[in-house]
Amino acid sequence: MLERLIPIVLLAAACYWYWTGPYQEKNAPSYDKRLEENALNIQRCMRGESFASGATGQSNGDPEETCATKYKLYKHQGKWHSYDDDRQED
Repeated sequence: MLERLIPIVLLAAACYWYWTGPYQEKNAPSYDKRLEENALNIQRCMRGESFASGATGQSNGDPEETCATKYKLYKHQGKWHSYDDDRQED
C-alpha cells in the first residue's frame, strides 16, 4: 500500500510545485517582470524606428513617443509602465 502511495504523493507534489511556480509565472508574470518586458519592447521598437527613419529619411516623429503609443506605455521614474497593468491592479 505504501509503495503505491509514495509515487502518488510525489506526483501530486510535483504538480503543485509546477502549478504555483513556473505555470503561474508564465501566465501571470510579476510586475517587475512586466517592467522588464516593457523596457525591452520599447528598446527594440525605438531601435527599429530610428533605423527606419535613417534608412528612408522620413520620420514619424519622436521614436520614444511613437513606441510608447504603440505599446500603451508611459515613463515614470525611469521605468516603462503599462496603462493596462495599472487598470488590472486597481
